[in-house]
Amino acid sequence: MPGMRKLLRMKRRILPLLLVLVLVGVTLVIVRLALFKRALPAAHAGSVAVDAINTLGIDLLRQTAPPGSNALLSPYSIQLALGMTCAGADGQTREEMIRALHYPKDEDQLKHSFAALLTNVNGIMSRESARAQQSFQSYSNSLTAMDRRIPPMAKGEMSRWLSQIQFQLTNRLLTLATVNRLYGQSGYEIRPAYLKSLEDNWQSSFESVDFVHHASGLIAQINSWVQNQTHDHIKHLIPADALDDSSRLVLVNAIYLKAPWMHSFSTMLTQPKPFLLSDGAVVQVPTMFQFHAEDSFVGYARRGGDLAFLPRGYTVVALPYYCPELQFVILMPDKCDDLPALEASLTPELLADCANLPQREADLSLPKFNLEPPTLSLVEPLRSLGMKSAFEKNANFSRTLLPTSEPGLHVSGIFQQTFLHLDEAGTEASAGTALMDAVLGVDTNIPVHVHIDRPFLFMIQHRPTGACLFLGRITDPR
Repeated sequence: MPGMRKLLRMKRRILPLLLVLVLVGVTLVIVRLALFKRALPAAHAGSVAVDAINTLGIDLLRQTAPPGSNALLSPYSIQLALGMTCAGADGQTREEMIRALHYPKDEDQLKHSFAALLTNVNGIMSRESARAQQSFQSYSNSLTAMDRRIPPMAKGEMSRWLSQIQFQLTNRLLTLATVNRLYGQSGYEIRPAYLKSLEDNWQSSFESVDFVHHASGLIAQINSWVQNQTHDHIKHLIPADALDDSSRLVLVNAIYLKAPWMHSFSTMLTQPKPFLLSDGAVVQVPTMFQFHAEDSFVGYARRGGDLAFLPRGYTVVALPYYCPELQFVILMPDKCDDLPALEASLTPELLADCANLPQREADLSLPKFNLEPPTLSLVEPLRSLGMKSAFEKNANFSRTLLPTSEPGLHVSGIFQQTFLHLDEAGTEASAGTALMDAVLGVDTNIPVHVHIDRPFLFMIQHRPTGACLFLGRITDPR
């Protein structure tokens, strides 16, 4: 009967809530005291921060992973930690960081931009909670309205299903947390203004610790904190020898995200399919498939049609998550050996424009894959980008310390550890770092067929701002 068919359609729409995404990002910067004497010498909300995040992400993608290899970074997490570090720098050290990290010289503009972005991202949870409650109320009202037309024997099932809807909407919809923390040597004379800036603009807390006498124990303590923040995904972020009695400050950022796909993949449709490697070889990989539906859309664009800024022969597709503010974006060349050209063409403007692709119905195939690269040191990549003096013993972090404190503060290490798993249930990813509208002439009612069967770039994006939470490449999904 019509009432039961409507109930079944509602049931199918709720099922994707069971599919989850887990994202974890951690950034940590270790600042160490160089033990020698010297005199210490006495920069549109959100857009500045987003440009810096996306531009540095592109820079580091090219710097940290050899061509032809898989790669994964969290530009968002890296920039939050380096932004906190730059806030305490001065002189040449600060000038180099501003250039390398793509910051404006107007410090207030920079701080307000990062503060606005953090507020925006951290506000997703409350907005999603309100949306979940509104959705539940809508479902509840619809079921109540059809109550008189449902046979008595079906009302118990309807009540049970309504309870499941409420549980899914309130408990499995979204988990998102961004946390910043500064660990500082007990008794160390850190400027109150620096701590206040970190609290106000980066929402960072401060914990007093004792590196001088308990450096090895603090490695375990900070790693344990990171492990807890990342739901056990990042367990050994700080290497065993990264801290010693000369360490004075450790800055950490952690981002954790869990969310479902908007439209799920059926495990019954997954089967081995060919994937073209850049050298022309063909390998078989487990590939998921999703049929188009009249209420199921993805972002989609191609050169010569929707996106004039994209090099010829490339496709962009954006898979939505149930949270409308997040999406998984894929950029794939038509030729399997054209990925380097696509990567070379990346700009922050291109990444930002992907936040608002034209919406199309699509038949989509996508390989399952895992990424777990070794822990990455970002010191040399950042040196090559011009951030040099921050790592030298004569670095100038005088805005971090009071004039009476011991001299010689410099950055001794920046590490990133990442993990990503993508399958029918969604995407699970971790990262740790130690320191659209229709286009004229396109019939959007005709489904497109998108087969991700060759090397591609990807990002997990915050749509309202265009910021990349994660950025990477897949050359071989095996």
